Amino acid sequence: MKTLLAFFTGLTAILALPVSATIAVLQFELDDMTQLPHTPEEIARTASLQPLLAEALSSTHGHVLNPVSEKQQADADLGFGYLFTQTSAAAELGKSVDADWIIVGRLLKPSFLYAYLQAHVVNVKTGWQAPELAVEIKGGGNNLTQRGAQALAEQINTVIKEWEQRQSEI
Repeated sequence: MKTLLAFFTGLTAILALPVSATIAVLQFELDDMTQLPHTPEEIARTASLQPLLAEALSSTHGHVLNPVSEKQQADADLGFGYLFTQTSAAAELGKSVDADWIIVGRLLKPSFLYAYLQAHVVNVKTGWQAPELAVEIKGGGNNLTQRGAQALAEQINTVIKEWEQRQSEI
């Protein structure tokens, strides 16, 4: 009897473990509307966002990352903002790397004083897109950028977990 009880207790614990989603995180694009756009510093900051977000999603939230090569992203992207606005194209790119979700990001910089990390979270199988996520970053330091990426990862994780919860209730 104890063996049977231990088996069911172990089985219950296994079933309670969260299932991690496979996620493809694209390189962020820079939408710089300042009077001196696309400075080397902003280009470098934008390039740092994808690795920062990917690290936060995998190490903090346990998601599995399916990488998208620069060539794959460039081939799918027909111009500035295309993948950010075309959910079906983003979903197709996610399918090509066997991801459950694809994250399309943008660094919007309307001012020298602040910027927004924006993300579209797209379910690859259904094409469903969550409402746009955004995190405001005031200033330009590396620590602020890293904290912004972590905050965005938290929002993305919440969207995915809530979607998975709703699907399990259906």
